[in-house]
Formats: sequence, C-alpha cells, structure tokens
Amino acid sequence: SFEGESRSNGFQIDWTDDRTDPRKGLKFVYTTSDSAPTTVDSPDYFVENYNITAYLPVLSYSTFALNWYRSGATVREQGNTDLDDLIVSEKLSCLRNCDDGTIAILAKNRQATNQYGSAGSLGGTERLRSYVGGRFSGAQVESRGAELRWNLSDEKTAFDWYFIRDVRTGFQVAFFYEEGTVADKASDLWNEKRASAGIGTRLVTGSGFVYRLDYATGTEGGSTIVIFDYPWGTFGQ
Repeated sequence: SFEGESRSNGFQIDWTDDRTDPRKGLKFVYTTSDSAPTTVDSPDYFVENYNITAYLPVLSYSTFALNWYRSGATVREQGNTDLDDLIVSEKLSCLRNCDDGTIAILAKNRQATNQYGSAGSLGGTERLRSYVGGRFSGAQVESRGAELRWNLSDEKTAFDWYFIRDVRTGFQVAFFYEEGTVADKASDLWNEKRASAGIGTRLVTGSGFVYRLDYATGTEGGSTIVIFDYPWGTFGQ
C-alpha cells in the first residue's frame, strides 16, 4: 500500500431571505472531492455533488421546501476487478463472519467500487431518514424530497436544556416525503427506488443551529432520529 493525497473543493450560492431559516429563495451547493488510489488495487476517481433546495412561503409564516441531490463518481483509472483476486484478499483480511457467501458479497461490492467508483450514500440523518445511515450507496446517487414546515411560533424565548443553552426564534412541525435511488451507472438511476415519509419538529435558535426530532417510515420500518442542522444539507450548508 502507499499514501495518497486527497482534496475537496466547493462553493455555495445562497439566494434566500434568511440563512438560518429561509422562507423563500434558492440555495445551491456544489462540492467535488478527489483522491488518489490508496493501494495498488484501488481505483482513481473523483466525486461531484450537487444540492439544490427551493423555499416557497405558504400560509402566513410557514414554508414549503423542495430538494434535489445528485452525487456521481467519475473513474479515471479502474482498480483491480478480478473477482478471484478480490475474494482471496477479502479472506485474508476477514476477522469475523467469514463464510463463503459473505466473502463473495464483499468481493463483488469491492469489484463494483474498483470499476465504477463510490459516491454519496442514502439513509440516516440526511436523506431517506427511515433507513440507517449509509444503507444505500453506489457510484451514482440521486434523491428528491418535499417538506412542509408549519410554523407554530416565532417568539424569541431563552431556554436551558442541560447540554443546550440558546434562544428559540422559531418552532415548527415538519411533514416530509423523500425518495432516492443508487446505481453503478447513471442510466440505471430510478430503475429502483426507496422512499421515506414522516413528521418531525424543528427548533430554530438564535445561534444559527436548527434542532430536529423526526420520525420516518419506509419499507424497512420506522426510525426516530435527532438531527442538528438541516436534513438535506451538504458541505457548507
């Protein structure tokens, strides 16, 4: 093995009425990450991420948000795609659950990464919240979502909850729906998809943090999740 250099770059365009809790406008974030192979078997590729969120004011003080996210890997040079070699490598590095079936799955996953690269993932705190973090991943990832943020109060109130001390500037109930897809090739996106829907509460604070408690359901059951900041965020948002 050998050491490789990695770097990430990006920019954000924020055309909204409020950086902390926007009610109208558009926010666009672009990031790219580039890393050299870490071993002689690893691929050489870079990843580009696009994240767009639109905010539309509804009712008196509420907001309807729409989000689109796209992450894709571009391979400059493939890594080792010989399945037999990868099976041997997985056996040598395996510490537990080393049955032939598990080894074969791990080797095929490594083969796909070496051929197509690996981009973002879906599940957990950011997207498809009913699934565990990183539940779905691939060389090409896309998701879209919608959320109604019903504003219950914008009164400024100080609070002190053990590990959180701040000033509440907004309290909202959020109803959301999101769906996503992953694939090795961009042309195969949306051949299969997963979805989550749920409800949550949003606590907006004077310091700029947003605290959320969400409950989401999907085909694999439900999940309760605590989120600090935005669920559709990425670098710089």
